[in-house]
Amino acid sequence: MLYIGSHTSFLKDKQLLGVVEESLSYGSNAFMFYTGSNQSTLRFPINHELRDKAHELMKENNIDKNNCVVHAPFIINLANDSDEDKYKFYIDFLKKELERCIELDIRKMVLHPGSFTKLTREIGIKNIA
Repeated sequence: MLYIGSHTSFLKDKQLLGVVEESLSYGSNAFMFYTGSNQSTLRFPINHELRDKAHELMKENNIDKNNCVVHAPFIINLANDSDEDKYKFYIDFLKKELERCIELDIRKMVLHPGSFTKLTREIGIKNIA
């Protein structure tokens, strides 16, 4: 089976339903989206009614939720623990994003692990793992 999708917009008014509608407008059978801005921590609550309508629309159009992905925001940098407070923030924010995925019933996330910057490569890899 061939899966075709793209990054789609998760906007406050339609949330996951808007993601599905946009994907269908492209003829997609898969999609990727951020649950908020990719470079911000601002998030609005998940609307369960919109989520449920989105999943219904996905079923009606043979979009398997297992082929749909949340993209973690770029502000998460797990490779760099040189600032303990920031590192804790990155981990806590990632946990919140994972909770949002669970709430949306989308179980896959892609994450750019960040940059170790002035640390060694070995420390950066250890931090991510």
